[in-house]
Amino acid sequence: MKEFLDAHGEGIHHVAFDCNHVPPKERRAEFEKRGFGLAQSGVWHGKRGTCEFMFFDTEGAISTCFESYCFSEDWEDPESTVWYPNKPMEHSGM
Repeated sequence: MKEFLDAHGEGIHHVAFDCNHVPPKERRAEFEKRGFGLAQSGVWHGKRGTCEFMFFDTEGAISTCFESYCFSEDWEDPESTVWYPNKPMEHSGM
């Protein structure tokens, strides 16, 4: 993100889309067929389940990076261990 800010100033670094309906190999192949290579990919592990993500090099075409992700059916967000600037207040449910 620092590289984006240095090159462009403030703006939209990336746009993310839930792509569970297209298998990752097919998604990657389609982007590469259109000339957009994979810039970064990985798997994020939650309390349960995983989130597989891919960033594609679309900045030249749309001025931002396209991210696609897929959560497993048993996904549960991990508990944050670091908060900036502070941990959010709990809602009382009033």
